[in-house]
Amino acid sequence: MVESLNKYDILYPHMIEPRMKTLEEMTECPQSLVSIIKAFKITFIVAGGYGREDGTKDVAENRADLVAYGR
Repeated sequence: MVESLNKYDILYPHMIEPRMKTLEEMTECPQSLVSIIKAFKITFIVAGGYGREDGTKDVAENRADLVAYGR
């Protein structure tokens, strides 16, 4: 489905990673948006409780093009 969206000239998708931040810790989820990100041929923005370190890491590891911070 994601690959079929490439033909519509979408500027960028902005999706939230399936993880949750509680008061004590960040809870990771085994599912990730990586397969969706790789299917898009455009800039991909992720969000979802990112801090500076993990946002920078995900961009460096090609898990996202850009990271949205805050609400």
